[in-house]
Amino acid sequence: MKRLFRLLIVGTLLLSTSCSAPDKQERYKKYREALESVLNDRILPDGTELEYPGAVDWYPWEVPEELRYDDFAIFDIDNDGKEELIISFSTAPAAYHHNYIYQYDEDTEEWHLETINTAGTPYYDNGIIIDLAYHSNEDSIIHPYAVRRYDRLSDEYILLVYVDGVIGDNGEPVYKLRGFDGEDSVTFYDQDEYDSFLEDTLGNSNEIDIPFVELTEDNIASIGNSSTEA
Repeated sequence: MKRLFRLLIVGTLLLSTSCSAPDKQERYKKYREALESVLNDRILPDGTELEYPGAVDWYPWEVPEELRYDDFAIFDIDNDGKEELIISFSTAPAAYHHNYIYQYDEDTEEWHLETINTAGTPYYDNGIIIDLAYHSNEDSIIHPYAVRRYDRLSDEYILLVYVDGVIGDNGEPVYKLRGFDGEDSVTFYDQDEYDSFLEDTLGNSNEIDIPFVELTEDNIASIGNSSTEA
């Protein structure tokens, strides 16, 4: 946890020294405009139209409170010294529960999509995302997931491997890892090998607590205040 705090402090210092106050306010204006478009028009920052309605449109009865609002955060999730705009949709049908991570480019005045992943999946301070699948197979012994890693050169999260696990014919766990390193490859691990894989992937990293707030007009209007900044 102390390591996470140190990383966040370093990211904040980098941001404060690389961006003047007017630059930050202009960027916050872009965040507000983008989120207003999401909230009112169902259009994502890069111009993509959402493929589904919000819960208030499709729910057949009174919408539960926890499904009433989607969420967003302005937060340096990849520790590159710049805040990303993270939009989390959880009011949609389960197959559309997505997190979108965007970086605004002041030079091109365009939004860059770093990744789309399942809402609620954990992010780690070593740049790893454990991207949970929408559902698991009946015989799975773990919830299937993909491992994504932040790549600074492309400023995107790269898909590394997809992981699932079942009980083998001998009654022991068997983990299937499908790699995406240029050409598909499949590797099978026993329990010890899988545990080593997890250790190599996560190590001593910490899960990041993203400061999400509800996607409402009031919260959008308050962007630039301490209540919505990381």
